[in-house]
Amino acid sequence: MSAGLPADRIPQAKKLFEHYDTLGSGFIDQIELLRLCHAMDPGVTLEGVATSIAEVGAKEGLDEEKWYLWIQSMFGEENDVDYRSGECHSCHPP
Repeated sequence: MSAGLPADRIPQAKKLFEHYDTLGSGFIDQIELLRLCHAMDPGVTLEGVATSIAEVGAKEGLDEEKWYLWIQSMFGEENDVDYRSGECHSCHPP
């Protein structure tokens, strides 16, 4: 399920999920997500990550379905060039 994420963005989102799911659990916890956010914005806090997770109806982290919702909520308005380059908004809720 892609949770409204455009089809052309799914492969990159899936690749990111697999890369940041460092335990290979099929779940990205808050610490793993914080690492991703710090790659884009070192100022992101664990509290900001927790808030962004809650915005998509998750609690402790993201399974793949919630991941796609999170990606869409964080980066859905980015143009394709910025989305592909990774120059997107950080983990601050919309």
